[in-house]
Amino acid sequence: MKFALKFNILLFSVAVHLTSVAQNITFENDIINLGDLSKNRISEVKVAFYNSSSRPLIITSCTSSNKYVSCLPENSKVDGYSNGKLTLLVEPQANLDSFSANILIKNNSSNPRQQLRVYGRYSDISTNLVEDNNKISISVSDSIDLNASAFVITSNFNNCKNETIDDNAIELVVSSNLLGIFNIVERSQIDLILEEAKFTFTGLVNDETAIEIGNLTGAHLAIIVSTHCFDGEPLQSLKLVNCSNGNQLVSASGVNMSFLDFIREFRNQIKDYI
Repeated sequence: MKFALKFNILLFSVAVHLTSVAQNITFENDIINLGDLSKNRISEVKVAFYNSSSRPLIITSCTSSNKYVSCLPENSKVDGYSNGKLTLLVEPQANLDSFSANILIKNNSSNPRQQLRVYGRYSDISTNLVEDNNKISISVSDSIDLNASAFVITSNFNNCKNETIDDNAIELVVSSNLLGIFNIVERSQIDLILEEAKFTFTGLVNDETAIEIGNLTGAHLAIIVSTHCFDGEPLQSLKLVNCSNGNQLVSASGVNMSFLDFIREFRNQIKDYI
């Protein structure tokens, strides 16, 4: 009788333990109406969720079925019994009054491929979940070796003013602001190695070229920055890519802010992740 009682208590303890360690992402609903978003500019939307377990939740990626809807977790790690947020960037689509997207959130929970469906309408006036501010969104998908060498490269720069921007000046701004955080190799050293290897580029490159440059120069990380113009407003972005395997370690974006403000805000926020 005592053995049966102890066995039942053991089973109950195991069940309670398994319930407490199974991470879960809990949204208000599996289908979320984002409301009316601007049909003239990119909208930034925050979607809240809850980690309903005692263990940390790790989000490895967040992807969208709609190319006009981008997804970034505000924090890739969410402590147990804590709130988290996804940041959605929604671009207007010509001749369309509404939009929808299936969001796939890969994570370490009991549901490692969490699905979320979002929808909304385009309007002259934005309402509901839109946050219009100068904060940026950062996603960190893997650990970063701060002792690894990194170089800065520009993939695109259009600041909506039809100005001719020297990519060397852009890279200098990034290097000077991030030098105390990353082990950045000077552009002159990169150019010298590439010249000896008879490798040339215009300064505006894609991810594949950046990885190739990293492999030629021995740099481990590529910091790829860009600015795009959408309907007269700048969209800033930064990616940190591992040159050995092409994995994207960090992704950041900022809407309706200058490049300098974006880099400074990135510098302030990235310290919380590393």
